Amino acid sequence: MIKTHMTNKTNNSLRPIRSDDLPELVAVVNRRIHASGLRVNMQADELGEDLESSRTRMEHDTRVAIDDSGRIVGYAWTLNLPSDSSDERCYVEGGVDPEHRGRGVGRSLMEWSVEHAHELLAASPNDRAKYVRIHHGVDDESTRRLSARFGFAPIRWFEDLVRPLADVPDPIDVPGVRIEPWPAADPLLDEIRSAKNTSFLDHWGSAPMTAEGWREHILGYGSRLDLSFVARDTTTGRVVAHLFSTRYPADDEIVGRRQAWVDNLGTLREWRGRGVASALIGAALRAYRDDGLSHAMIGVDADSPTGASRLYRSLGFELEARFVDAQIDHSARLPS
Repeated sequence: MIKTHMTNKTNNSLRPIRSDDLPELVAVVNRRIHASGLRVNMQADELGEDLESSRTRMEHDTRVAIDDSGRIVGYAWTLNLPSDSSDERCYVEGGVDPEHRGRGVGRSLMEWSVEHAHELLAASPNDRAKYVRIHHGVDDESTRRLSARFGFAPIRWFEDLVRPLADVPDPIDVPGVRIEPWPAADPLLDEIRSAKNTSFLDHWGSAPMTAEGWREHILGYGSRLDLSFVARDTTTGRVVAHLFSTRYPADDEIVGRRQAWVDNLGTLREWRGRGVASALIGAALRAYRDDGLSHAMIGVDADSPTGASRLYRSLGFELEARFVDAQIDHSARLPS
């Protein structure tokens, strides 16, 4: 049983995050992110969506570390991804205000996170393999060292790629395929969710998205459906691929450019190798440019068997940052 309050050697107490913590907490999160070398400016509303969703419950799955003066000095939460059709994963996320590092706060938060993740995985009736995972930048040495002490081992690498929009490709004609704007009249169209889930079946670490999770993602913070597209079979009208875009204007100042993200891109396996993804990306790049943006971003599994990384580079994307997923098996024990 996870206790509501735990105390570490520095007399910092841990308690669940509350909604009225968000303004102070997001400042701590951003200081920690910037100290790790990432150029992101998270907003309070964005953080609030992350902490109260179908995968994270604020009262149950989060903690902040509070010092003697009542200040937030660290944070942690879990992101649980149950599945009936793939390995189950529970991600842990957290950090410490840079001014309070080296005082045991991070260890206390990590201990709670890993224990809680194991509890969530143990509660699942799924008999598939289960893992506790953490995702961090490859240059985030403090997170790497701390997670290694808890038994996390690197398992997969990812890349963020960037492309300027000064020169974007002309539209290409893919036989049998029609590129359309994301359906504004029915943005949660279940056919797109179904195509997304099917197209990601062979993607490492992916699990089918529920209707609730789809709603949270497609209508969530940063969503830009006006910059998103679907590809349809011209004969049947069936959705065969999709590209969903997001944009975070608060990041513009720190990155020094106006950028949008190709947030989610998938093509049904039988339609791969025909140029559908390239056509969708081209449509998105032109839409980004026409919206006054200067750059496009995309994240990719560096080891994807689909060859996505090679495709994106062939379209002019270049490396911006690298990340790693590390994991411990659900049967592993916390360090003594």
